[in-house]
Amino acid sequence: MLSQTRRLKLFAFACNTGLLGIVGVNYVAHVGTITRSRDTSWNTPLHIIGHAILALLLTSWLRTLCQPYLRLPAGWQERIGARDVVLSSKSGRAMPPRAFESRGHVLLGFDHNCRWLGVPVALHNRKFFVLTMFWGAAMCTFAGTLSAFDLAALKSGANGGEGDGGFSLLRAVSLSASPLRLMLAVAEIGSVPLPALLIFLDTLTGGLLLCLFVTNLRDVLRNVTAFEGARATWDLGRAANLRQWLGESPALWLVPVANIPVDGIVWPTGKLD
Repeated sequence: MLSQTRRLKLFAFACNTGLLGIVGVNYVAHVGTITRSRDTSWNTPLHIIGHAILALLLTSWLRTLCQPYLRLPAGWQERIGARDVVLSSKSGRAMPPRAFESRGHVLLGFDHNCRWLGVPVALHNRKFFVLTMFWGAAMCTFAGTLSAFDLAALKSGANGGEGDGGFSLLRAVSLSASPLRLMLAVAEIGSVPLPALLIFLDTLTGGLLLCLFVTNLRDVLRNVTAFEGARATWDLGRAANLRQWLGESPALWLVPVANIPVDGIVWPTGKLD
């Protein structure tokens, strides 16, 4: 019988492997078809956009998994005062506010233990976690739209080239978003082609990632964590909350770089905007 820790590790391994599998299947399917199924004038922009999204997704994901924990600096208690020191419920160890002890480590700005990825999410990697959800949803949207173009081309071929074939963003979006139109297109082709399967996979995965992104972004906007629950103590206003968790420069909010202005020891309070 597997222990709970072992089961959680296997579950996280399966989720991480599944994410890479979805990325790999889409990459193999679309890199080989961009030059064959679409207007050649779009080849270079599609390659650039697709590889940029892929790079941002993989970088965010890797930094979520591998970003080192923030360490408690010497003399940190003197910076916040004795009344703001909290004690760990596990060991009685003194910690700064908003911290949590897990597996012998003090995690500053702790949010939650992510079972999907198998890592704790805290100040050191929360930005990268949020960006993994965002760029994952963006990748699924981009790949699903390309699959819809391919499906539209197959549908046109099944009709002998008649109808409103060609490059149409509206047609692609309608095929991706409407299960009925997707089933009708498959019925006209007479089989279940790879683009239809990819549209289903990307819509399912992208929808899940989008929901997770919206949930986590809502918490960031309110400056709360899943661990501490809904508290107004740390709410600085939406713009200031975003700067605290995603970085000072809005131009870098969607870029997986470590530019968090707080150190996890001193947390500002009160509205700033």
